[in-house]
Amino acid sequence: LDADLLAVIPAFSRHPSLKHLMLGKNFNIKGRVLDEILQKLVHLVQEEECALQSLSLADSRLRHRGTVLVNALGSNACLRKVDLSGNLLEDSGAKMLSKALQINTTLRSVTWDRNNTTGVGFQDVARALD
Repeated sequence: LDADLLAVIPAFSRHPSLKHLMLGKNFNIKGRVLDEILQKLVHLVQEEECALQSLSLADSRLRHRGTVLVNALGSNACLRKVDLSGNLLEDSGAKMLSKALQINTTLRSVTWDRNNTTGVGFQDVARALD
């Protein structure tokens, strides 16, 4: 989907029956367009009437740009499951995830694999889960 996600993501929010969204490997975009798409995703998961229960962005290689979405998980009230594996979010993404997990009360499953996270990043997440 790549840059077409700019038009597609807002359409998802108009479908209250949509419960699971898997967008992995659809982010072969650079620069400002990727930032705009991620902002639309943030808006989608933070909507008051969000019906999504699971979101997968697996293997999208979002790198540091993906932290904006990880940060948004803190104020998300609809997602129960999120897959962020294969995004190379590193320790900075893990730190954002730890902050989001301290606030979020609805997430039940987070898949965090292949993100180049070191022991320091995992310790941040472990402290948040305490």
